[in-house]
Amino acid sequence: MAPPTTIQLPYNKGHLLLAISSINSTQIPSARCAASLYHVPEATVRSRRAGTRARRNCEPNSRKLTALEEEVIVRYILGLDARRFAPTLSTVRNMADKLFA
Repeated sequence: MAPPTTIQLPYNKGHLLLAISSINSTQIPSARCAASLYHVPEATVRSRRAGTRARRNCEPNSRKLTALEEEVIVRYILGLDARRFAPTLSTVRNMADKLFA
């Protein structure tokens, strides 16, 4: 028989913010109490209070170009399109390689 799996209940970002603000204003004494009261994971409350950002708000480590370099490539593609040139994959790749180097 397979072991029982835990079901992760969806929680609202607002509930998480309320839990953190109630702990910070000393209305609720601990993260465990706030997590159970607002139905959010205790580990999430603790990590957000410690300053850890949500994974979807962090930049991946595998990102090779900066935001400015990506913006330059987008402007280059839009410039080619405005002049009625088709931006091919090879031209965009060459531009990205030049920026990366």
